[in-house]
Amino acid sequence: MPLTIKPSSGSGSSTLISVAGTTTNDTLTLPAKTGNIITSADTGTVTQAMLSTNVAGNGPAFSAYLGSTQSISAGVYTKLQINTEEFDTSNCYDATTNYRFTPNVAGYYLFTADYSTVASGRTTIFIYKNGSVAKQGVDGIGNGANSNGTNASALIYANGTTDYFELYVNGNNAQSAASGATTTYFQAYLARSA
Repeated sequence: MPLTIKPSSGSGSSTLISVAGTTTNDTLTLPAKTGNIITSADTGTVTQAMLSTNVAGNGPAFSAYLGSTQSISAGVYTKLQINTEEFDTSNCYDATTNYRFTPNVAGYYLFTADYSTVASGRTTIFIYKNGSVAKQGVDGIGNGANSNGTNASALIYANGTTDYFELYVNGNNAQSAASGATTTYFQAYLARSA
């Protein structure tokens, strides 16, 4: 005997027919509903919560730069006021008050940062996590006439709730941080969820 499945409204149906010439019952087993079922009314948007563990998907990403020069005192760890956003996909970067990235998805984030100045001496850039040095960049050495740059790149875990990240610099001479999207910037994106 055939089994016919019809929609509650509209047109169309599917019919399952038993195999001719068999004397045993055939069984149709439908899987249990887990996760999300896509229907014709679905928008097709896949959220981070819909993805399985360890898939980066559409997690937080931002890119911001120093919009105007900033004075850096000699021998002092100074937080860079990275205040101009190029993009911030999840509104996780504060470009107005704390100049920090607080990602809202737990996982491993790839950070990149660059600092430029025209100053003599040694300068180093630091990525801070929760108020302490997490990673240190390469030392930049300048002679006061040419650009002195330092950069950092690191993969760092964030818990997705309270962890935050900031960019600091320290030089052995007083200097002025160069502004602009190509000179002094801070960026990060979710490389892999936890």
